[in-house]
Amino acid sequence: MKSSIDTTIEKLKSHGRYESTATYSAADIRAWEEKLALRFPESFARVLTGGTYDIANFYFQEPKRSEAVSGYVIFARWNDDRFAFDERDIHATGPDAASHNPPVYVLLGAEPPYKKYTDFADWFVQVAALADRPVNPE
Repeated sequence: MKSSIDTTIEKLKSHGRYESTATYSAADIRAWEEKLALRFPESFARVLTGGTYDIANFYFQEPKRSEAVSGYVIFARWNDDRFAFDERDIHATGPDAASHNPPVYVLLGAEPPYKKYTDFADWFVQVAALADRPVNPE
């Protein structure tokens, strides 16, 4: 059975919003994990190394610790929203650390972070669905 991420990627491909050339490599992800002393979930690595996504005003970025809110690692942005993992959820905790699927938080300005998505896969599917809707020209 296909994962929700695989189904979403296929849909993006069929709409011409996915290219197979990856923006980031597995080596990039390992370097970020080493630099931040964290372990990103496998689903995160699969999405970032799987290709390049044309999603309106949405960008994956090199993960970095938030300067405004301690304890969060920002990995993407969409307009003014920043998407982040809580460091406690992605801290390296052994051989199974990458198989977990931590929640995604939204950081917006001075507002406290809030958990809007149950896990990375859910977040990716929802962001792709929102961005893949037709734009109303009015």
